[in-house]
Amino acid sequence: DKWVTRITSYAFVKLQMQDLQAGMSYLREKSFTKRERVGMVGFCGGGRLGFLFSTQLKDVKALISFYGPVVYHINNPKADPVPNVLEIVNRIKVPVQGHYGLLDKVALAEDAKLFEKKMRAQKTPVEMYYYEGAGHSFCNFLRPQGSDPGFDYNPEAAALAHQRMIQFLK
Repeated sequence: DKWVTRITSYAFVKLQMQDLQAGMSYLREKSFTKRERVGMVGFCGGGRLGFLFSTQLKDVKALISFYGPVVYHINNPKADPVPNVLEIVNRIKVPVQGHYGLLDKVALAEDAKLFEKKMRAQKTPVEMYYYEGAGHSFCNFLRPQGSDPGFDYNPEAAALAHQRMIQFLK
């Protein structure tokens, strides 16, 4: 499908990073922001985008990824592939917190554990959490619990992950 190939290409991801930069620049102009404390939170593709973006912008001081794939097992086009996070982990210098469901078939916990190991080896601060009984998009309260095993809402995991995220950002 051409549409899927287009939106998963590295060219499209670069456009998304330009949008992130524009949003960050806009927010930095606002009086209510703390310009020296920029943190990013992303879910799924947004979490993966955060990993990539954090390597390009020095303003990002912390990253939280909710089930952001560190390896693209699906939909990574051969003609314009997005780098896997495991390939660029040495360029990630900001503290990272990650949240992964052990039932996730998109953002695999075993990949996240390899990422965690590499981050610890290079002494970059990292907190990784793995949730029993939780799958991909376990924070999405719009997917009723039990509606799509492996992709549905897990209120216990979501609440704990949210609490951990707030503490990390503080």
